[in-house]
Order: sequence, then structure tokens, then C-alpha cells
Amino acid sequence: EGFRAGIEYLCGNDHAWADLHKRAVNKRQDWATVAKEWEALFSKLLAAKCENKTRLNKHLEHYSDVYPIRNDAAKQLQSDGRYAFMYSGDYKGQYDKYYEYEAERGVKYGPEDLTGNPRFEQTAGIVDDLMQAFAVQNAPFKNVLDYGCAHGHYVMNLARRFPKLHYTGI
Repeated sequence: EGFRAGIEYLCGNDHAWADLHKRAVNKRQDWATVAKEWEALFSKLLAAKCENKTRLNKHLEHYSDVYPIRNDAAKQLQSDGRYAFMYSGDYKGQYDKYYEYEAERGVKYGPEDLTGNPRFEQTAGIVDDLMQAFAVQNAPFKNVLDYGCAHGHYVMNLARRFPKLHYTGI
């Protein structure tokens, strides 16, 4: 009802219409202003999502974006005795303890041969395809980054299959 009355008023009042028209024409909208408004809005929304540091860190870790949380993670790991080997450099001792723990529960580890394993063969096929594609471009494929390598059984099997490559597991 109010909208209809407003339209009727403007249609019947030339002075009011001219005044409203003049104000509308004088108001300038440019993309810089809109961008600033949107940036402020998005910053506010993101800040609200980032207020809970634990939630944010879990989100970043889940999406493998660990660089922003490295300082918090380092502090947390330093206080967690299970990760003391990272600071002392005793990786061999850590692995020995792990395998001893597993052996006490009946787990027997031996050399792992993944030849014929469908998942491994698919991975090896990708590495082989990359080596061939790079060779065609006369740019030898030399390095493999194994992200999330755990105890390295894929890397060890890839190294046996492709001994000329350099492997880095993280």
C-alpha cells in the first residue's frame, strides 16, 4: 500500500520527482567503492570464521595448508612427549620403538613388495608416464615428492622400479 502511494505521489508531483532524479544522478557508484565495500564484508565474514583458533588450525590441517599453522603446531608438538624425537633427531630410535610396539601385538614387518598391487601399479604408471613425457621435451624427470609417505613403502618400491630418480618423502 505504501509503495503504491509513493509512486502515485511521485507521478503527481513534478518537483519531488525532479529532486529525487537529481539526487539519483549525482550519486556515483564506481567499482572501486563496491570493491572496498565487498572487501570489508568478506574480511568481516572471514574474521568471524577465524575467531576459534583450534577450529581454524584443524581446517587448515585438513586441507594440507600447514604453513600458516607451523608456529602453533611447533609449540604443541614441543609439549607433546610423543614427538620429542623430532627435536632430538632420534628418528631411528622412534622407528625401533614403533616396530617393537607393533611386534608385541603380533605384527610382523618384512620387506614389502608391492609389485602387482593395483594401487601401486597405477602410481608407478603415472611416474613412468611423467618420465616419458619429460623425455620427449628433453627435460629429464628427476625428482619425486612423496607427500604423506608414512613409513615409505611406496617410495621404497618406486625406488626399486625407477632407481635413477631422487625421492623425497614428507
